[in-house]
Amino acid sequence: MQNPFYDHLEKIKVRIGMYVGDVSLKSLDAYISGYLMALSDLNFAQEQPNFRDFHEFVRAKYNYFELTAGWANMITAVVLGYKPENIVWADVFAETMTFEQHQQSIALFYELLEEFKESKVN
Repeated sequence: MQNPFYDHLEKIKVRIGMYVGDVSLKSLDAYISGYLMALSDLNFAQEQPNFRDFHEFVRAKYNYFELTAGWANMITAVVLGYKPENIVWADVFAETMTFEQHQQSIALFYELLEEFKESKVN
């Protein structure tokens, strides 16, 4: 699926810390939100995919009851080993992640993004 938004995400993947400030999924989430908001503000909304569907994709993949936590928090919880059926988000937010866990969460994001894009093609 060719799309300038997805192309940009692929471009920043190689040096993510340079683009988003540090190697963390939270920073990537904020970057993506800002990027999409800028596209919308500049009336380039037609060039962006409906990335809100990604929230639902991640929720369904991991069987979360609801998606109000957002895709970044759900992916973080998966990396930290939390199970969706008994998750307490305050516990997830209180966790201190290692650099390796941050790297794992970003790698998982990109894996899920590829699955999501494939699901939109089929």
